[in-house]
Amino acid sequence: MSDTRVLHLDWSPALNAFWIHRVLSALHACKNPILIKRRSRWDRDPREGLTLGDLAMAVGTKLTMVPLIIQRVDSRLRDIGKVIQADPSGVEACLRSRAVYRLADSNAAFEAAVDFDSFIFESRSAYETTVSFLERFFDLILGRALGPRAGKHAAKHVEEALQARGARTEWVNDLRQRRNLLIHARSMWLAFEVRDGQPFRFDPVLLTKSVERIEDDPERLSIAQCRSFWQGFAASYEHIEVWLKDELATADASTR
Repeated sequence: MSDTRVLHLDWSPALNAFWIHRVLSALHACKNPILIKRRSRWDRDPREGLTLGDLAMAVGTKLTMVPLIIQRVDSRLRDIGKVIQADPSGVEACLRSRAVYRLADSNAAFEAAVDFDSFIFESRSAYETTVSFLERFFDLILGRALGPRAGKHAAKHVEEALQARGARTEWVNDLRQRRNLLIHARSMWLAFEVRDGQPFRFDPVLLTKSVERIEDDPERLSIAQCRSFWQGFAASYEHIEVWLKDELATADASTR
């Protein structure tokens, strides 16, 4: 067998993930001997094969992926929208006869649905990985549990901490429900809500059932909802960064 070498590509995280680097910098700035000793645990003390540094890398990777998925959704929907917009008579005929509209590219709608699906799964995964990172950070660096009965309740403690800091958290449960909906044998497909006007206005939406009115499917998912999820998601990391820095400052001052 010939020897092989690995060419690693640059894997620098996007700006959304740099809060982790700033928290690590705050940790390295601490003067307390206990915290100085504990910071060596960042890349040690693995659990189930993962160190705190591994979890930080996973969070950073996912926070870089999610905005890219949103861009992919936007791009695919724009392409489909242009096709529909250019065919008002065909659209009107389908609406009148309640027939499906056939795209020349038969995979286009499925590709958009794949990206919607990826957004839901990767966003929820990013949040769950963040919870794991926070739980490990509190344990290894701060020397205490994230909250009473941590573990399966860790996500709830994080949500409550965000709420206490003024962050909106309704997106947390919305993401969980959407992800669970897709897991348990439910299908979603791409449709467009058409609003009359010159020209027509088309609002893309993923449906979970065959309906004549968008309002008849309470579990529908729109691109606007996806954006709202991400806005709440991204804003939460600002609060998490401040939270961890405050915890480090308190620990640094109280144990010197």
